[in-house]
Amino acid sequence: MRSCSIRSRAFIARTGPALAASLSAHTLASPLPPASPLDPFGLTVTPVSAIADNSNNINAFGVAYTTFVGAGTSYAGIATQVTGGNTPSGNSWDGTTAWLWGGAASSNTNVSMQWRTATTAERFGTSTVPPMADSPGYNSLSSDVLQLTGIAQTGPVTGGLIPTDAYALEMTYNPTNMIASYQWGGSFGWDLSDIYASGEAQITYYNPVTGQWSKELVVINTTAAKKVENFFGTYGQWVDAWNTANVGDQITATTDLSDWVGSYGFYYTDPDGTTPGTYRMWAILDHTSAFGATPAPGAVALLGMAGLLGGSRRRRA
Repeated sequence: MRSCSIRSRAFIARTGPALAASLSAHTLASPLPPASPLDPFGLTVTPVSAIADNSNNINAFGVAYTTFVGAGTSYAGIATQVTGGNTPSGNSWDGTTAWLWGGAASSNTNVSMQWRTATTAERFGTSTVPPMADSPGYNSLSSDVLQLTGIAQTGPVTGGLIPTDAYALEMTYNPTNMIASYQWGGSFGWDLSDIYASGEAQITYYNPVTGQWSKELVVINTTAAKKVENFFGTYGQWVDAWNTANVGDQITATTDLSDWVGSYGFYYTDPDGTTPGTYRMWAILDHTSAFGATPAPGAVALLGMAGLLGGSRRRRA
């Protein structure tokens, strides 16, 4: 199922220390330039083309794309990308890509990825639909929805979530779908260029017991002593930064990521202020669920303030 090849790591002339300095914080207005390859461990992964269910049903997912992972080997390199829907007249899809980048399987397992498009209600949001546990009222999904199963289970189901090996998940997101979210929040003083320039997003999970989406990453198995939050850069860039700053504590594809559970980051490029660029978000998790993207709290706050100030951001013609 995987299509992986090793990419040259010969390019060592990078601004590693500058990127490492952002391990604890970042400046949204002045994003750091890419200092290393976007993907980790020298991998070049070709995602498997996936068909999403687009019937506007929150419980319906498309075909399962399954990969066997042997005990002690890495989850890294499993990837799928939504390239179509199974209903000709159904909801449109975002073409979201999802990658698993790290963590080692504690037992033999079959990892599956299935997709659906965000429902109409999830796109536009109200005070209860989609039900956002930590920011109700104006967040909407900005990606297709990934149903991830098969990460090796490590304990009994807790609060509707399945505890698993720690692993790294990275997804793309579509910033244009944030527009409706901000409109529900009353933020009208922006245009598409503002979305491209301030397009933070964060991985969000769905709890089938509570019926809520949440951006608060749940740590089930560990104390997450090394957790890093709000990192600006892809997962690969974060690993590169961590390894540069912590020579004696290197992260590889098979590292047990338990101490880093709850870490998350995002990455975007803004080519010219109006053209869509590259948009990714990642998190280190220890449970499986349905996953999607919503605007991160900082992005919502920034664009909300722009609306309150009556559109102080300059609109481009």
